[in-house]
Amino acid sequence: MQKSLVLLKKKNRFCIYSIIFFLLAYSLSFPNSNDISHSVLLEKNHIEFGYGHYDIGDIRYKKVYSQGGEVFSLELSRLFLTNKHHHVGMSVGVRYFTKKGHATFTKESSSLTINPLTLGLRYFLSLNSFIPWFEIGMDHYSYKEKSEIHTTNGSVFGYHLQGGLYIRIPCIKNLKVKISVKHTKALTEENNIKVNLGGLEYSFGLAFGLNLF
Repeated sequence: MQKSLVLLKKKNRFCIYSIIFFLLAYSLSFPNSNDISHSVLLEKNHIEFGYGHYDIGDIRYKKVYSQGGEVFSLELSRLFLTNKHHHVGMSVGVRYFTKKGHATFTKESSSLTINPLTLGLRYFLSLNSFIPWFEIGMDHYSYKEKSEIHTTNGSVFGYHLQGGLYIRIPCIKNLKVKISVKHTKALTEENNIKVNLGGLEYSFGLAFGLNLF
């Protein structure tokens, strides 16, 4: 078990460091010209739909629910500061994750449902075709675990780091492909045992840009 925890921590650190390196590499690559072309302008609002994989970080849950499962997300972002290629904004989002498994010893069937609400501060670097971004924020996890012998409900606050990339679609105005990686930590306590419901999420989706207000 100790070896698995060490490998998991190394994997999470690798993903986070990879995101930071990616953003730094792009920040050095954009031109120094003071002229901002239409191709690097970014809409003030984005509606984002995502589909991906979520893996709970706690080793006890891995034994019951295996290697994670599907996650669906809806996020809204709004810019409030713009300076040439650089943009800062806020994001709010909701996610849905559900997974079925079997208890380690008794083998009874169980199901876990998690609905995280997120609030984040997001930085964008707008280039011609690519828009890398990075976010730090907080989460509110509502969860429910149900089995043949018990049902557990609860909620907990957590925090996250998230990074990603928008890829502009040339033939469709204001539409972008979205790729993101998110790492969350959300500690709760059940039966005097601390459990981390947070974990690593990989997602792929679409982002619609709008200038409504």
